[in-house]
Amino acid sequence: MKEVAKTFHIPDSAVHNVTDKTAYLLDAIISIPNEGANWTFGIRDKQVPAMYAIPPTILAKETNVAIKSSDLKRPMLMQGGIDIVTAGGTPGAVDVWIWYAVP
Repeated sequence: MKEVAKTFHIPDSAVHNVTDKTAYLLDAIISIPNEGANWTFGIRDKQVPAMYAIPPTILAKETNVAIKSSDLKRPMLMQGGIDIVTAGGTPGAVDVWIWYAVP
């Protein structure tokens, strides 16, 4: 498997494509420098219906999130790819570091 690392600085409400290929989520670190107002964040796969590794959550500075490989018993299968989804309220800013493996 090929491991891939990507970073995102997200200042808007949109669906941000991480990959269009079925992948295994290995790690994700989410930092929230500006939480906006009633703004949500989630990481999902692209199957129908989508399954969320991180369900839509209203962002707050004190709710920084990290999924570490040491926390996972096994890598998370993300069918059809990986999306980062931000929506609702007033956008702020969120920084994401994400690592995944592609078979």
